[in-house]
Parts: sequence; C-alpha cells; structure tokens
Amino acid sequence: MNINFSVLKTMTLLEKNHLNQVMGLLSVAAPITSDFRNRTSVKPFNIILAASDIYYYENYHSDIMAYILNNKKNTIKHFINFINNLSDMTNINVNNYSNTEVDREENKIDILIKDTITKHCIIIENKINNAGDMPKQLPRYYDSVKKQGYTVDRILYYSLDGKKHLDKSTWTEKERLELKKLIVFGAAADESKNDFINAFLVPCMNNTDDEQEKSFYCQYINLLKYLRRNQMDHELMKKFYGEMLKEEQYSSALSIRDMLGDLPECRSNLIRDYFSNKHTPFKEPYVFKKVPIFDYYMTNASKKRIRIEIWNEEKRMLVYFWIEDPNTKTDLIKTILCKIGEEKSFTKEEINKYVKIFEFPAEDGQMYKYLEKFLALLDKNRDLLNA
Repeated sequence: MNINFSVLKTMTLLEKNHLNQVMGLLSVAAPITSDFRNRTSVKPFNIILAASDIYYYENYHSDIMAYILNNKKNTIKHFINFINNLSDMTNINVNNYSNTEVDREENKIDILIKDTITKHCIIIENKINNAGDMPKQLPRYYDSVKKQGYTVDRILYYSLDGKKHLDKSTWTEKERLELKKLIVFGAAADESKNDFINAFLVPCMNNTDDEQEKSFYCQYINLLKYLRRNQMDHELMKKFYGEMLKEEQYSSALSIRDMLGDLPECRSNLIRDYFSNKHTPFKEPYVFKKVPIFDYYMTNASKKRIRIEIWNEEKRMLVYFWIEDPNTKTDLIKTILCKIGEEKSFTKEEINKYVKIFEFPAEDGQMYKYLEKFLALLDKNRDLLNA
C-alpha cells in the first residue's frame, strides 16, 4: 500500500510539473502568438495592387521614389531629413540641393540625386525586394560619380526593414574604410519614426493641400505596409522557432497541440456534467461523437424527437434547436421560439432547425447561462413541445 501510494504521489507530482511547464510555455509564447495574430492583415483596397504584381520589383519602387523627388521638388528637404536621421554622421546640408536632378539607372545606379551647380550628390541602392549585391557594386557607383567631380554626401542602402546585410566580400580594405563614412541603412517600413513611411511619405502627405497628391502618398504607404506584413510574420516565426529549440519548450508545445485536439471533447463532457441535474424538460444529456445532446420525446402521435445539440468548434459553440427527421412542412421549432420570445436569438438553417452561435472562449460562460434560461423557458412552456 505504501509503495502504491508513493508511486501515485510521484505520478501526481510529475503531472503537475508537466502542466506547469505547459503553462510556462503559454506565458512565453503568448506575446509572440498575439503579435502574429495581430499582424494578420487584409489586402488593402489599393490601385497599385489592382494594377499588377510589379509592386514586388525593386525598379517599381525606385520609379516611385524618383517620381516624387522629380515632380515635387519641395519634398527633397523631407528626403534629406529622412537620411540625416539614419545615423550620427554630420547632417547633409539641404542648401546643397536647391537645383536637384534625380536620375534613374545612370551608370546602373538605382537613383542618383544630384545638384549640378554645387556638385553634391546622394546615391540610393534599392534592395526592397532583397536582391543580392553585385561584386564591388557600391564602390563602382561611388567611383563613377567621383570621376564626374561630385561630392558624395551619402549612400543610402534601402531595404524593406533596413536590416539587409551588405555584401562587402569583394571590396578592398580602402573601399571599406572610405565608404563606411558614407553608407546608411534605411527601412521602407519597420514601424519606426525614422522609416521611409514616417520620416518621408507622411511629412510629404501632411504638407500638401492637393487631394490627388495626398491620395498618391496614402496609396503608396498602404502598399509598403502590406509588403512588410510577410517579413514581420517571418520574424515572429523565427522568435517562436527559437523557443522551440529548447527541448522542454518543444515538448510542452507538443503537449499543448495534443491537449487542444482533445479540448472539444472536454468541453462537451463539461456541458454534459453541468446539466446532468438541471436538464428538464429534456432527458439527461449525453455525449455522442463529441456532441452534447439533450433529447425530448414528443408524447403526441408523431413521436418525434426534439433535440438540443451543442457543437464545439475551435472558435465557436453552435447551439442547435431542432427536430430530428421532422417529415412535416409545419415549422414547430419556429412556433416554439416565437411563443417563448426567443425567435430573434436563433438563426434558421432550415424548417425545424435553428442555431444560436457563441464565440469561444469569450462567450463560454454566456452559453451556459443562456442554456439554463432556455431550458427553463421550455420547461415552463412544456405543452408547446407536443403541439
């Protein structure tokens, strides 16, 4: 007896420890899964998205950036402010860009912002779609504009989140040292105050009275945020993966998966147990194929069976009030619901089959309270069940 008691006690402790581990993982994973859920976004209603899939290409985004800077010269100050805020380097003097030209693909440079009078320029390398670096790419661009007599104030290495790695493996040590003083990393959309959206597009949008221009910025902002969603999801999954590399965490995650699979049956059994002594006018509930069922057998000539069934889905509870195989055109269930004042609580699926839906887990308690009330109303109006 003592041995058995000791074994039982040990098993209880092990089960308790395992449950504590499972709950611990839930605590760790909750912020990650919450962020992942909140990141789920609906594709915006956007004219750019409607046009084609070219919005994935770097050239497209370079065209947009160059179009703004070329056609709205007053935006250059916002653009330089965006670049200045990306580092602690000496600020670019906006006065050196009073007569700007914005070139696309000059000597294969994605975007070159230059002032032909002051001979100052900014090189932009666009990697928004994560394209790889060509051998000596930035050093070549730098040398080409230097030979034209330009002073390079900054080289902007531009990607979706500003974290893309720059491949310097083909550079000389001299090139690394020289360009290190010029290169800044900019994000199109990383939800910071210094990304392209918040530091450039939003100020541009806020400083124009032209509704067409405002709409242009708004549409492009929506597009960038939409493109960012996949990368954010990937980052969150990387965090989750990091947790799963811990053996105990992974074991707990598998347990959670199994327990979630068993949860609908557990919910059904809890409903059955809760109403085992308060089910009138129906018979004592039972569970069949994971569904709690309340039966009422009519005493009239039809001998039909009225049922309440609760279907436990992942995020919902469906309370069905119906007659099994009614073989009648008379909608008795609707009549009953109308008589007891609950016709607006249910939705008709077909004649003699109505459903009321509760969200899970938010409305779990409400479902129990409602079912108690509903049974009480049916018990009070028992004569309706045999109409």
